[in-house]
Amino acid sequence: MHIDLSRYIDPSKYMVAARVREEWVAELQRKGISLHGHGTRYQTASGQSVIVKFSNERPEDTWPWWLGLPDELPNVTVFLCKSEAGELYDIVLPGSDLHKVWDVFSRSKNPVQVEFHVKKDAADRFLLGVPDDSPLDIMGYIGNYAPLR
Repeated sequence: MHIDLSRYIDPSKYMVAARVREEWVAELQRKGISLHGHGTRYQTASGQSVIVKFSNERPEDTWPWWLGLPDELPNVTVFLCKSEAGELYDIVLPGSDLHKVWDVFSRSKNPVQVEFHVKKDAADRFLLGVPDDSPLDIMGYIGNYAPLR
């Protein structure tokens, strides 16, 4: 999905994240997909719980996108990953797929969050880091809005 991020000059990363989420939800609405809620928590028209998180790329890190979620598995998780070049990748993960590996992800404290790490490999595939296991190829989830319908 293309969203013009150049106008977000606000130094607060939280304000940028909120604005990008709001614009992403508005773009979905234009595509006929309704999400109701605010902040990071939404619901689909069918009542599915959705969490939408945003991360800026940190190219100096091995896993340049870090995202933290509350330790409660939603029906759908959306990672909005902004590249250093300004491209926004929307990764839409059904809870049924995350459920298989949910318990192995690291947890941070205060507040407790499940930690997710995403990267692009040399073949331009997006991968989700899974502790003590091979990374998951998540290319098929980019722009896959079916779980949100």
